[in-house]
Amino acid sequence: MTNRGLRLIAGIALSLLVAAPVWAQETGAISGTVTDPDGAPLPGVAVTLDSTEVPSSTTYTQVNGVYRFPVLPPGSGYTLTFMLEGFKSVIQEEIPVRVGGNSQLNVSMELSTVEETVTVTGTTPIVDVKKTGTGNNLTEEYMQSIPSARDPWVMMQQTAGMQVSTENIGGSASGQQSGFSGTGNRGGDAIWNYDGAEITDMSALGASPMYYDFDAFSEISITTGGNDPSIQSGGIRVNFVTKRGGNTWRGSGRFYLTDSSLSTLNVGDPETGELVGGFSSDELFPGYIGNSISNIKDWGGDLGGPVVGDKVFVWGAYGKQDIKQFVGTSADDTQLTNWHGKANIHLGDRAVLNYTFIDAGKTKQGRGASASRQGPTTWNQGGVCCIHTFKGQYTVNDNNYVEGSYNDTALGFFLEPQGGRDTQTAYDLDTGAWGRSYFFYDTQRPLKNYRVDANSYMAGANIDHELKYGYSRREAGTSSIWAPAGGAVAVFDAGVPAEAWLYHLALDNYENARNSFYLGDTISAGRATVNVGLRYDDQASVSLPSAVDPHPLNPTLFPAQTFGGFDPNHSWSTVSPRFGLTYDLSGDAGTILRMNAARYYGQQFNGEFHVSNTTFGPEMDFNWNDANSNGFIDPGETFGDPIFTSAGFDPANPNAPIDLVFTDTKAPITDELILGFEHEINRTLGVGADFTYRKNHRENWTIRNGENNPALWTEVSQNISGFGTINVFEPVGTRPSQQIYANREGFNTQYKGVTFFLNKRFANKWMGNASFTYANPTIHYSTGGFTDPTNIPTRDGQSSTENTGSAKWFFKFSGMYQLPHGISVAGFFQARQGYIEQRNIRSNSRNFGAGRVELDAAQFGTFRHPNFWNLDLRAEKT
Repeated sequence: MTNRGLRLIAGIALSLLVAAPVWAQETGAISGTVTDPDGAPLPGVAVTLDSTEVPSSTTYTQVNGVYRFPVLPPGSGYTLTFMLEGFKSVIQEEIPVRVGGNSQLNVSMELSTVEETVTVTGTTPIVDVKKTGTGNNLTEEYMQSIPSARDPWVMMQQTAGMQVSTENIGGSASGQQSGFSGTGNRGGDAIWNYDGAEITDMSALGASPMYYDFDAFSEISITTGGNDPSIQSGGIRVNFVTKRGGNTWRGSGRFYLTDSSLSTLNVGDPETGELVGGFSSDELFPGYIGNSISNIKDWGGDLGGPVVGDKVFVWGAYGKQDIKQFVGTSADDTQLTNWHGKANIHLGDRAVLNYTFIDAGKTKQGRGASASRQGPTTWNQGGVCCIHTFKGQYTVNDNNYVEGSYNDTALGFFLEPQGGRDTQTAYDLDTGAWGRSYFFYDTQRPLKNYRVDANSYMAGANIDHELKYGYSRREAGTSSIWAPAGGAVAVFDAGVPAEAWLYHLALDNYENARNSFYLGDTISAGRATVNVGLRYDDQASVSLPSAVDPHPLNPTLFPAQTFGGFDPNHSWSTVSPRFGLTYDLSGDAGTILRMNAARYYGQQFNGEFHVSNTTFGPEMDFNWNDANSNGFIDPGETFGDPIFTSAGFDPANPNAPIDLVFTDTKAPITDELILGFEHEINRTLGVGADFTYRKNHRENWTIRNGENNPALWTEVSQNISGFGTINVFEPVGTRPSQQIYANREGFNTQYKGVTFFLNKRFANKWMGNASFTYANPTIHYSTGGFTDPTNIPTRDGQSSTENTGSAKWFFKFSGMYQLPHGISVAGFFQARQGYIEQRNIRSNSRNFGAGRVELDAAQFGTFRHPNFWNLDLRAEKT
């Protein structure tokens, strides 16, 4: 048996020794205690649940008076009826259920000699006494009431503690993913879930593999901290739950239009090139006149209901976004098309079968358009579908539940430069502008998930245990090719031929598998709830064989290359502890203290061990003499020694194995501590605060062997035309070709931040959410944690923009108020510190093939864009 197999068995044995908190992939729970007038628990009370979402079901309170409905789809229309002979029946209406949440509903039943019923509405606490993490649950009612652009990244922007890189005005940015950051989370550890299936793109860690139909969602749950053991990493977790059919037919339709006639131009007119807004041409990137909306349409609908009452439910949806805009004078058009299908089959009272289908298609003309990339350098994009998820759920008895699921995500896309693959790419060092064409990219990224999850409840006289445990396996593959069009980049300096950047075709082919076990316990003892748990993960990646043809311009330099594959027989095996605690100071969910501590381990990139691949697309740069003055690199026009050569590539022996020292790395670590409190002012209004500390360390990197030794670098002065003298570092001698793959010691990022928040459930004609965050994310280097020392003095200990956001403070408020006559008004307001403006000075080429470096013009974070604020308003007549 291999070492990997032994570690896997050891992990299973270890995870069986311990126990985890309340959580769910796409469901929530209702639970509580039933007591008599003296506060003594009442066993044997019949508790019946009714809803349009699921068939009616009945459970009975246990010896401690506790009842549980542990697996319920999110919604706000649940009703519970409590009945026991000799007591007044109690009906509780309009009970909300949130994804991953527990609606605690305690009931006191009064004695009665006649048959009587008491009906109560909306009495569940707004505070979740079992929640130890941070984040937001965004309901369908909220998403449809609060004005915003219509994509999940905007919902992240409305989540306490989160920052998003792109301001999506009127839906103009819905055709492209936004960067985002939370409370110091590693960007590559973000996890995307869709109807219980983990769909994270493992080839672009932390990214979504697709785009979404906003009106298909029943709820979006966004977790920023305190991830439970069913979740691998400590990253942002975005969990989508789509609508479903119920016992009544329900449907909706919509059509939204945003047109250029409804907006103003703030920089220039894309049709005429005329500048507006008081700008002069020397204030702008050459030829760039800003972004503007041309026309945006968003339409679609959904319908769901019973095929067989209480037995078979179906739901389907179609959505289309047609986004047309200009970036400068370049058209940037996107079409997002989503088809959904869902079926839920109830086999008796205990078994449920579920199937979900998603076809999320994206086509785009002009992707990548920017100030430096116009027209032919932008991409046309297309892709493939689809996602299939099968799930079976079985309730063994009132105290035991199990479910199994299988998910197949077959996604991929291509990026085709509008200038064509045969037109040689151009770049100008002086302006930073690309020309003629650009890089092309084709990728296939299949993903499969297998899961088994179970829940067991054990009632005690004073202490209750809710055990949650499960196993999952994820298999992710990637096959990609990329290169610059024409195989090279013709580099100019102020229009004069300067350098030739030659690239061989890159071909990546690798796969990754993760096996995971988790086990935990939610321990309820009086006013305290303790969540303890462990998670075991074993992650392994292998590189598969690949081969590429000779380079079209220089087959001698870049002949045909072959790679036989690589299996390092090495995996990341980790045991992640989780601990959470809540304490109810008042005894009625009025004031809650909470704490969460965890050590997480990072997700493994599909190609984590792919550094040995010889078909990785090596690059060699030369000086260029355009002998025939045609502006294109032709054979025989490069001269001199290379000014840059990719690490690991030996031009004298292109098919030689990569000169690599492969070390047995370990998974990156995130340590987290969250302290918080939450106070319920009344059953609809709560306030609170959270303090978060997070440290990310033990990252992995691949560097030229020894170049993290400062002694191998020397400081030199350069004269920069139009600026003056700058000091940069360059190697002291010939750079080593050998690379080392290792853990990056001497480097970490840290986050300290506090968030104050207010939550108002809809009641008394209004609802709202507000938050204010002040944070200090920093990045830290010590000897051995960096290579080129040029910018270390200006970066060490300064603000970190690793995960996009760099505002130290930000405020958010959203709300809706109902006026008479069915009129309501709603708004979303945000204000934040301006993001860091990176001002750099580009150096000249440095000796020993070190290329150029962008020198910080001042201490990093010195320059910031102006403070930003945004206000969206909406009026509606129902």
